[in-house]
Amino acid sequence: MSNKSEGSLGYQMMKTLQGIFQPGTSRYKAKRYHRDTELITGISTMRCMSSDVHQFARYIRFNWPRVKYLPEIHTEKVLAYIKGLEQQERSGSRIGRVCASIRKLDIACRKAGIFTTDGPLLLPYKDQRGPGSFHSELRPAAYTDEQAQTMIAHITPSDPAVARLLTLMWTTGLRVREATITRLESGSSTPSLSLLRHIAEAFYAKIELRLIAKDVKH
Repeated sequence: MSNKSEGSLGYQMMKTLQGIFQPGTSRYKAKRYHRDTELITGISTMRCMSSDVHQFARYIRFNWPRVKYLPEIHTEKVLAYIKGLEQQERSGSRIGRVCASIRKLDIACRKAGIFTTDGPLLLPYKDQRGPGSFHSELRPAAYTDEQAQTMIAHITPSDPAVARLLTLMWTTGLRVREATITRLESGSSTPSLSLLRHIAEAFYAKIELRLIAKDVKH
């Protein structure tokens, strides 16, 4: 692959990744022969990584418009991109996937001769002063009976209908989407649907309870 490939930077990245894309290859055999880090074997993985590098290319184009080719991308640009994702408070799983995609792009570039084999990594690891590990956020824990009763009691005076619906959700395990449909099918003309969405989602995210606790204290 020529260093001066035609097409956008995102297209160059995608085509370079395709150089290590071998769909149908046994992942078990790849791991057995220590080639699992060199290849992309899944179609869905290839799609995700292509999307990730296209977004990275757009970031490069916006911040460094004169950068047109893969050999012009260096470590500091990648680190700036990852730092930007952290500042945007993207999920740990999302940032972790982007890191994996960029590292796979690095491998593909070295195999294609775009980067030298002994050159610095696009994205260093933690022990090389690179970013640490990124993980998915923990799923919120369920409310205790006391917490649920406190929330419903607080809502009841202002909107009894929503309070009854939340009680139904609490006792039967009704989901947010199902509760919304129930509200719509009830034929009520009161403008509480948006409030229902907010409170029902907060019911699981434990946001509303914190607000209630503040109100109760004051």
